[in-house]
Amino acid sequence: EFWYSDLQWGDAEVIQLCKVLASGALDKLESLYLSDNQIGDKGARALAKVLDDGALPKLDGLYLGDNKLSAAGKTAIKKACEKRSIGVNVQEGY
Repeated sequence: EFWYSDLQWGDAEVIQLCKVLASGALDKLESLYLSDNQIGDKGARALAKVLDDGALPKLDGLYLGDNKLSAAGKTAIKKACEKRSIGVNVQEGY
């Protein structure tokens, strides 16, 4: 589990995190908490891409609620997670 919630992270921080995720360094990670940050669609697209590319093979939960995602950003993350049966939360005020 990694808890990166409530850190005021934006897209730039998530894009940097995605580089680590893509490297395979966290292949055993099962839950990633990024809720209550400032992540927008750019960060969501970066996360969706690394998931689509096969990063985090053991991930079963991704938590992105209370960020700055538009409907398009939420859809990108949901689609990437659905392809791999990863539980995802992108709700506001959960």
